[in-house]
Amino acid sequence: MEWLKDFWWLVGLGVLGIAWLTPAIVSHNQFTTQHCTPLPPLDLTARDARVIGTRLAPRRKHRFYSWGNIRLPGDLWLIEVEYADSSGAVRRELVADVIHDDEKHRFPVGSWCRVYGFERPRGRCLLTEEHDAIPRNGFNLDKVRMRTDRQVSSARTGSPFLGVMAVETSASGAGAGTVGRRTSWPGDPASVWARSSGAPKTISRPWPAPRVEEVDQVASWVEPDKSGRPQTLWTPIRWVGVPLLVVGLLLGWTLSDLPARGLLWTAWPMVGYWLILALLAALLWEASDGEWDTERAAWILEHGVLCEVHRSPFSTLGGEGPDVPGLILIDHRLSAPDASRLVRAWREWLRSGEVQQDLHYGLMQSFGNLSSAEVFGPDAAGSYFVISEVGSAQWVLLAGPTTDTVKPTWWRSAQLIPIPEGGGR
Repeated sequence: MEWLKDFWWLVGLGVLGIAWLTPAIVSHNQFTTQHCTPLPPLDLTARDARVIGTRLAPRRKHRFYSWGNIRLPGDLWLIEVEYADSSGAVRRELVADVIHDDEKHRFPVGSWCRVYGFERPRGRCLLTEEHDAIPRNGFNLDKVRMRTDRQVSSARTGSPFLGVMAVETSASGAGAGTVGRRTSWPGDPASVWARSSGAPKTISRPWPAPRVEEVDQVASWVEPDKSGRPQTLWTPIRWVGVPLLVVGLLLGWTLSDLPARGLLWTAWPMVGYWLILALLAALLWEASDGEWDTERAAWILEHGVLCEVHRSPFSTLGGEGPDVPGLILIDHRLSAPDASRLVRAWREWLRSGEVQQDLHYGLMQSFGNLSSAEVFGPDAAGSYFVISEVGSAQWVLLAGPTTDTVKPTWWRSAQLIPIPEGGGR
């Protein structure tokens, strides 16, 4: 019965393996949910809520993600409030914003605050923008998206939800997007910006700026592999290459003495149809693709922002390839002192361990490109932070999605078009 003993050894090892992997799977599921699952639809009418009590906020130690394992002195609290929703029904819910001991005095029992509730009761509500000056230490959304959904962070003013997390726009989940303006940032960017106004330090700028004046010029940068060759040349070759390879194999087998020769002859009409359809589809695709490229290039020429490239102290893992650098992009229209101050501010802010953690593992990981105006304030407009590889390019064009109108946050998902050395000169 030796085989039975070996069998139980294998079963035991399997159980141990499952027990070891389960926490990792659970943590990964939480990480994915917090980054990819939108919040349920919000009722964006601010409601007057009366504070009726407080509860200790449970802390959850994450074994695999350091951003959720911050040790803070003192207790963290959830504020319990009571308010009337749009139907007049009275709700008793917990405010999802986590409050530290030092800020608890702002919410004495019987006081009032303003909250946003979810369209359907979820046991949680959110503080409105009126309370942006109050520091929060993370959030607790337990049972809103999943059973345990919480994060502890160092104190930050502003909402950890508004302008940060995606929210479903309808109960059917047909669409999602952020609501409100983000005012909660790690690393205290306001203080960083204030410090950057000290003695100016010059930075090396790759001047003169290239001249961007023609659609064909921009199109060659958007699709550098085409290099002005006819649109209908390369893709038909790629599309027809595979069918031609099959034709060669079929021809060889048909002329041989294989017993399946009759079956191979029946395959010839199918291959012929395949060749004809592939060629027609390739020609039509390339014709439409060329038209789209021209329209896209014209859009970039009209709405794109010419930026000089400066390296930042942040980079992220590039999978199996090299790390992907974080780039500071400076609008070429800025003066030298303004450009220098922005580069210094970005670099100081991005050196912060809290900022780097949030970019690697936190809610900024999937937030998209950043503008200096939203991070440091409206006085700091004119630069952007993008995680992308542009090689040795010193100039890029930053252009948002091709739409009828330019969106207010067009830079969030903007495309980066590197300008080759000597381009536009």
